[in-house]
This record gives sequence, C-alpha cells and structure tokens, in this order.
Amino acid sequence: MSSAILSRLETCVTRLQKINPKSSSGGSSSSSSDAAPQVVAYEEYYNDNIVPLLETMTKIGGETAQMKDAVEQGFKGLGKVIALASTHRKPSSNYDETIGQILQNSGIGQALQTTADFRFKNFKSTQVNHLYAIEEGLKVVLWPTTNTTISYVKEMVNAVSFYTMKVLTSTKTNSDAEVHKAYVNQWKTLIEAMSVYVKEFHMTGLTFNPKAAQEAK
Repeated sequence: MSSAILSRLETCVTRLQKINPKSSSGGSSSSSSDAAPQVVAYEEYYNDNIVPLLETMTKIGGETAQMKDAVEQGFKGLGKVIALASTHRKPSSNYDETIGQILQNSGIGQALQTTADFRFKNFKSTQVNHLYAIEEGLKVVLWPTTNTTISYVKEMVNAVSFYTMKVLTSTKTNSDAEVHKAYVNQWKTLIEAMSVYVKEFHMTGLTFNPKAAQEAK
C-alpha cells in the first residue's frame, strides 16, 4: 500500500475530527450544512484520484477520452450514494433490492452499462485494453452492495491489472508512452486509495445514519 495514499487519507480524517469532533462514521452531522466525515473524505478522494485520471484520459484521446463522462458519472454516482446513506437510516427490509435501486438512481448503473456497451462496440480498437480497464475498474463503485467491502475493492486491483499490463506492453514504444503509463498507475492508485477509504468509513458495508428520521430508498 502506498504510504503517500495512506498519509493523505489519514490527514483528511484527522482534520475532519478536529473540525467536527462529535462526528462519527455513523454519518450524523452537527447541522444541516455539515457533511458527514465519510462524505467529505470521499470528495477528497475524488479530487485526488478521479480528477487526475479524467485528465489523463483526455490526453490519451480516442475511444479512451470518449469514456471520460461515463467514468465521471460512475464515481460521482458513488458520492451520491455515500451522501444519501449519511442522512438516512439503513433499509430495514429488502436491503439488496433497495441498495440496487439506489445505485441505479445515482447513475452508477447507466455508467457501467455505457462502458460495457462501448467496449463491446469497439473491440477492434487499438485502445481496447484501455476500454477493458475502464469497464473492469469502474466496477469498484459497486462495493456498497457487499458487507465485505475491503476484500471486494482489493480484488479489483487484479481485475484491472490484467488489462493495464497489456496497455503498458502495447504503448511502450509510443511517443506518448508516459501518458499511458500514468493511466495505468492512476487506476492502480485509485483502487488502493478506495480500499483505504472503505476501511476507514465502510468496513462492514455502506455506512448509514442510525439517527436519521427516514430510511434510505
């Protein structure tokens, strides 16, 4: 695990505790304008990991750049799910069905379908391994569907690396090889950083707010 990633997230958690010492991973906030720690931490995660990846995808261009909006939609959708859970109680019944609908409403379902369809339609593209990495990597946002969140996220490293290694091999003689290398490293880093984030705030599943007035739906 990168010490830089761990240090960054630990700094975020420490700062949040100083700002709102009464907050906990339960997601309650001291006022309606205060976001829960897990929400703020995810925003930092997004800015540190997803924004740079999107910029790199634009630099690569072609079909990879065309999937930028879907990747953005998927990770922003996860932010919506985390925020919703922080202000609502955990569903008391039909949890799997409810969480599935929440993910669908967040835009995650559409993002995953878009990346899968696009990769399928462009299977002859010279960037097909880039597209496979996107399709597989974006599935990391599905961790709210399981209570073994950490192991799920960590498994995504291997799923993505199978294709990112092919990206490195196929682009090593390109004039823009460093950009593709950055793309590969960013996928690995964002999954590792997600694992650290999940371990801190959602170790046994998506964190809800037990004090909230309404159940999530």
